[in-house]
Amino acid sequence: MKEKDLIFNFYDRLEPRFRPQVLLKYSFNVKVKGNSLLPHLTPKNLKQRIPALLQFIDEFCSRYPGASMSTERPIFPCAFSVKVWNEYAERGGFRSRCQQEFTVYQDGIAFCPPSRDIEERTPITSADGLRKRIALLRERFSVVCRRPSFTKCRSCGNRTDDSCQGGCGGYKA
Repeated sequence: MKEKDLIFNFYDRLEPRFRPQVLLKYSFNVKVKGNSLLPHLTPKNLKQRIPALLQFIDEFCSRYPGASMSTERPIFPCAFSVKVWNEYAERGGFRSRCQQEFTVYQDGIAFCPPSRDIEERTPITSADGLRKRIALLRERFSVVCRRPSFTKCRSCGNRTDDSCQGGCGGYKA
């Protein structure tokens, strides 16, 4: 939580009446294809970070009542006890599935940056082409997200009941 002080300084400077309108989105590093040395979130190392994460969420909620936060990328419910996950899913904005964000790149539309290597970019030349491309991307991402991200995910009930996709789609690249 290196950025904690920056975040708190920002919210301290906002007028209290505006804080509820400013959603804090936070994220953890994702595995990057071709860069195995970059530290990234796994179910195991998330478990080690839980106390610091929960402390941050508690402090943020205490200091800025009415403000809300959300994970930018899905995280692993298996790293938490069910009780903690349920309590902090609301307070800390935990989620275990992607919200299907797409990115328009110079050479076409594709998945968000961590997942950009899953599917080739396709140039869009019309509104109908955009609608078709988004429908196709949604269909393909749904299939891709069913693949286990880690060995541990293969037999996980959260994956088999489709409530968790195994972290960010970037793990599928």
